[in-house]
Amino acid sequence: MPEQKFSRWDNIEFRWRLPEVAKDRRVESKRVEQDSIKIVGTLKSKGRSQFLERAIIDSPDQAYKSGKSLALVRPQNPIFKFRKRSADEMQQILKGYEEINASPSLFGTTSIVPREPAPFEFSYSYEDGDGLHSQRCHDWEIEQTYLKWSALYGEEKALSEMMRVFGEEYPKKGMLLAMGTHGQRNWQWMIIGVLRMDEIVQPSLL
Repeated sequence: MPEQKFSRWDNIEFRWRLPEVAKDRRVESKRVEQDSIKIVGTLKSKGRSQFLERAIIDSPDQAYKSGKSLALVRPQNPIFKFRKRSADEMQQILKGYEEINASPSLFGTTSIVPREPAPFEFSYSYEDGDGLHSQRCHDWEIEQTYLKWSALYGEEKALSEMMRVFGEEYPKKGMLLAMGTHGQRNWQWMIIGVLRMDEIVQPSLL
Protein backbone atom coordinates (compact mmCIF):
# COMPACT_ATOMS: atom_id res chain seq x y z
CA MET A 1 0.00 0.00 0.00
CA PRO A 2 1.37 3.49 -0.90
CA GLU A 3 0.85 4.86 2.61
CA GLN A 4 3.05 2.07 3.99
CA LYS A 5 6.06 2.87 1.83
CA PHE A 6 8.65 4.43 4.08
CA SER A 7 12.07 6.00 3.65
CA ARG A 8 15.27 5.43 5.59
CA TRP A 9 14.67 8.25 8.08
CA ASP A 10 10.94 7.78 8.68
CA ASN A 11 9.77 6.81 12.15
CA ILE A 12 7.42 3.86 11.93
CA GLU A 13 5.21 1.72 14.14
CA PHE A 14 4.36 -1.90 13.41
CA ARG A 15 3.25 -5.18 14.93
CA TRP A 16 5.69 -8.06 15.10
CA ARG A 17 6.23 -11.56 16.41
CA LEU A 18 9.31 -13.62 17.16
CA PRO A 19 10.69 -15.95 14.47
CA GLU A 20 10.94 -19.68 14.98
CA VAL A 21 13.91 -20.26 17.27
CA ALA A 22 15.14 -23.16 15.16
CA LYS A 23 15.41 -20.86 12.13
CA ASP A 24 16.68 -17.64 13.67
CA ARG A 25 18.21 -17.23 17.12
CA ARG A 26 19.30 -13.61 16.73
CA VAL A 27 18.06 -11.48 19.62
CA GLU A 28 17.05 -8.51 17.41
CA SER A 29 15.15 -10.60 14.84
CA LYS A 30 11.45 -9.83 14.46
CA ARG A 31 8.88 -11.01 11.92
CA VAL A 32 7.12 -7.81 10.96
CA GLU A 33 3.46 -7.80 10.01
CA GLN A 34 3.91 -5.66 6.93
CA ASP A 35 0.28 -4.56 6.72
CA SER A 36 0.62 -3.02 10.19
CA ILE A 37 3.41 -0.58 9.24
CA LYS A 38 2.47 3.03 9.92
CA ILE A 39 4.63 6.15 9.42
CA VAL A 40 4.47 8.35 12.52
CA GLY A 41 7.16 10.94 11.77
CA THR A 42 10.55 11.65 10.22
CA LEU A 43 13.94 12.09 11.86
CA LYS A 44 15.19 15.54 10.87
CA SER A 45 18.59 15.79 9.20
CA LYS A 46 20.18 17.78 12.04
CA GLY A 47 19.44 15.02 14.54
CA ARG A 48 20.54 12.01 12.52
CA SER A 49 24.23 12.06 13.42
CA GLN A 50 23.49 12.34 17.15
CA PHE A 51 20.91 9.54 16.91
CA LEU A 52 23.26 7.10 15.17
CA GLU A 53 26.46 8.07 16.97
CA ARG A 54 25.23 6.35 20.14
CA ALA A 55 25.06 3.01 18.30
CA ILE A 56 28.53 3.09 16.69
CA ILE A 57 30.96 0.49 18.02
CA ASP A 58 34.61 -0.25 17.38
CA SER A 59 33.96 -3.55 15.56
CA PRO A 60 31.16 -6.10 14.99
CA ASP A 61 33.05 -8.58 17.18
CA GLN A 62 32.38 -6.26 20.10
CA ALA A 63 28.63 -6.56 19.40
CA TYR A 64 28.82 -10.34 18.94
CA LYS A 65 30.47 -10.84 22.33
CA SER A 66 27.55 -9.00 23.93
CA GLY A 67 25.00 -11.22 22.14
CA LYS A 68 24.01 -8.70 19.46
CA SER A 69 23.59 -9.29 15.73
CA LEU A 70 23.35 -5.68 14.51
CA ALA A 71 26.06 -3.04 14.61
CA LEU A 72 27.09 0.31 13.18
CA VAL A 73 30.77 0.71 12.29
CA ARG A 74 32.62 3.77 11.02
CA PRO A 75 35.09 2.15 8.60
CA GLN A 76 38.65 3.36 8.29
CA ASN A 77 40.25 3.64 4.84
CA PRO A 78 37.20 2.23 3.01
CA ILE A 79 37.75 1.17 -0.60
CA PHE A 80 34.68 0.60 -2.79
CA LYS A 81 34.88 -2.18 -5.40
CA PHE A 82 32.72 -3.91 -7.98
CA ARG A 83 32.95 -7.03 -10.11
CA LYS A 84 30.86 -8.49 -12.93
CA ARG A 85 28.64 -11.38 -11.90
CA SER A 86 28.72 -14.56 -13.96
CA ALA A 87 25.64 -15.90 -15.74
CA ASP A 88 25.43 -18.72 -13.18
CA GLU A 89 25.53 -16.22 -10.30
CA MET A 90 22.74 -14.18 -11.87
CA GLN A 91 20.60 -17.30 -12.23
CA GLN A 92 21.17 -18.25 -8.60
CA ILE A 93 20.21 -14.77 -7.40
CA LEU A 94 17.08 -14.75 -9.56
CA LYS A 95 16.12 -18.17 -8.20
CA GLY A 96 16.50 -16.86 -4.66
CA TYR A 97 14.32 -13.83 -5.41
CA GLU A 98 11.64 -16.04 -6.93
CA GLU A 99 11.62 -18.34 -3.90
CA ILE A 100 11.19 -15.42 -1.49
CA ASN A 101 8.50 -13.75 -3.58
CA ALA A 102 6.65 -17.07 -3.82
CA SER A 103 6.57 -17.42 -0.02
CA PRO A 104 4.20 -14.73 1.31
CA SER A 105 3.88 -16.66 4.57
CA LEU A 106 7.56 -15.97 5.22
CA PHE A 107 7.49 -12.18 4.85
CA GLY A 108 3.78 -11.37 4.58
CA THR A 109 4.11 -10.02 1.06
CA THR A 110 4.86 -11.20 -2.46
CA SER A 111 6.81 -8.10 -3.50
CA ILE A 112 9.35 -7.52 -0.74
CA VAL A 113 12.42 -8.08 -2.92
CA PRO A 114 13.29 -6.62 -6.33
CA ARG A 115 12.63 -8.65 -9.46
CA GLU A 116 15.92 -7.73 -11.12
CA PRO A 117 19.39 -8.24 -9.63
CA ALA A 118 22.26 -5.95 -10.56
CA PRO A 119 24.79 -7.51 -12.98
CA PHE A 120 27.58 -6.32 -10.67
CA GLU A 121 28.50 -7.22 -7.10
CA PHE A 122 29.60 -4.30 -4.91
CA SER A 123 31.86 -4.54 -1.88
CA TYR A 124 34.09 -2.61 0.53
CA SER A 125 37.49 -3.35 1.96
CA TYR A 126 38.05 -1.42 5.18
CA GLU A 127 39.62 -1.45 8.62
CA ASP A 128 37.99 -1.45 12.05
CA GLY A 129 39.02 -2.36 15.58
CA ASP A 130 39.52 -5.99 14.53
CA GLY A 131 41.73 -5.26 11.53
CA LEU A 132 41.27 -5.43 7.76
CA HIS A 133 38.09 -6.78 6.13
CA SER A 134 36.72 -7.23 2.62
CA GLN A 135 32.96 -7.78 2.45
CA ARG A 136 30.18 -7.72 -0.11
CA CYS A 137 27.43 -5.11 0.22
CA HIS A 138 24.22 -7.04 0.91
CA ASP A 139 22.35 -3.76 0.49
CA TRP A 140 19.53 -3.65 -2.04
CA GLU A 141 19.70 0.16 -2.10
CA ILE A 142 23.22 -0.03 -3.54
CA GLU A 143 22.07 -2.38 -6.29
CA GLN A 144 18.91 -0.41 -6.99
CA THR A 145 20.98 2.77 -7.28
CA TYR A 146 23.12 1.09 -9.92
CA LEU A 147 20.06 -0.19 -11.83
CA LYS A 148 18.48 3.27 -11.79
CA TRP A 149 21.64 5.01 -13.00
CA SER A 150 22.30 2.31 -15.59
CA ALA A 151 18.84 2.87 -17.06
CA LEU A 152 19.48 6.62 -17.16
CA TYR A 153 23.12 6.80 -18.25
CA GLY A 154 24.25 3.36 -19.44
CA GLU A 155 26.59 0.88 -17.76
CA GLU A 156 29.89 2.77 -18.05
CA LYS A 157 28.55 6.05 -16.69
CA ALA A 158 26.58 4.27 -13.97
CA LEU A 159 29.70 2.49 -12.69
CA SER A 160 31.65 5.74 -12.83
CA GLU A 161 28.97 7.45 -10.72
CA MET A 162 28.91 4.54 -8.25
CA MET A 163 32.67 4.90 -7.77
CA ARG A 164 32.38 8.67 -7.41
CA VAL A 165 29.61 8.56 -4.81
CA PHE A 166 30.37 5.41 -2.80
CA GLY A 167 34.10 5.24 -3.47
CA GLU A 168 35.06 8.91 -3.17
CA GLU A 169 32.30 11.12 -1.75
CA TYR A 170 31.18 8.85 1.10
CA PRO A 171 34.69 8.03 2.41
CA LYS A 172 35.76 11.67 2.13
CA LYS A 173 32.71 13.20 3.84
CA GLY A 174 32.10 10.40 6.37
CA MET A 175 30.17 7.15 6.28
CA LEU A 176 28.85 4.27 8.36
CA LEU A 177 28.41 0.60 7.60
CA ALA A 178 25.32 -1.08 9.00
CA MET A 179 26.37 -4.64 9.83
CA GLY A 180 24.22 -7.68 10.48
CA THR A 181 24.79 -11.39 10.98
CA HIS A 182 23.54 -14.28 8.87
CA GLY A 183 20.33 -15.89 10.16
CA GLN A 184 21.82 -19.39 10.30
CA ARG A 185 25.44 -18.36 11.00
CA ASN A 186 25.26 -15.68 13.66
CA TRP A 187 29.04 -15.29 13.72
CA GLN A 188 29.17 -14.26 10.03
CA TRP A 189 28.90 -10.49 9.64
CA MET A 190 27.68 -8.81 6.43
CA ILE A 191 27.32 -5.22 5.21
CA ILE A 192 23.54 -4.66 5.09
CA GLY A 193 23.54 -0.89 4.68
CA VAL A 194 25.78 2.03 3.70
CA LEU A 195 25.07 5.44 5.26
CA ARG A 196 26.56 8.83 4.44
CA MET A 197 27.05 10.37 7.87
CA ASP A 198 29.31 13.13 9.16
CA GLU A 199 31.53 12.31 12.10
CA ILE A 200 30.62 14.28 15.19
CA VAL A 201 33.61 16.24 16.45
CA GLN A 202 33.41 16.87 20.19
CA PRO A 203 34.13 20.50 21.08
CA SER A 204 37.26 21.16 23.07
CA LEU A 205 36.78 21.92 26.77
CA LEU A 206 39.87 24.13 26.83
